[in-house]
Amino acid sequence: MKEATSGLACDPTCDLDINWTAIKQLSDLHRDEEPFDIFDLLLFHKFFNGLYNRKCGNAKQATTRTDSIDSDSSELLDKLNRDFTLEEINNATKKLHNNKSVLEDLISNEMLKNSGDQLKRLLVKLFNLCLQY
Repeated sequence: MKEATSGLACDPTCDLDINWTAIKQLSDLHRDEEPFDIFDLLLFHKFFNGLYNRKCGNAKQATTRTDSIDSDSSELLDKLNRDFTLEEINNATKKLHNNKSVLEDLISNEMLKNSGDQLKRLLVKLFNLCLQY
């Protein structure tokens, strides 16, 4: 690296030509990986396809557990079991922090924050479908 940068050192006030060879050598040392490829897209599809098509547990067993909850807790349970709303999704995405790393789904916080209402309505539907199972 020192060899590549040594050719760049010059006084900016003088009329010397730029050493393009040294710049090329320096840029060759710092090649960025491809930010996104088809393999990432396939993993994204596989993750959400599996999430969408997965059936969880025994629904009958889940309802019998909730039957045993006393009446004081029924109001809280109703709040917890209600569907997601677009307003909730909008409020949640506004609170996301920028410049955080992505996981397997490759969805960044910036993508969610800057997404339109059409995608957010789709997320509401997806989240509510997840609650049904």
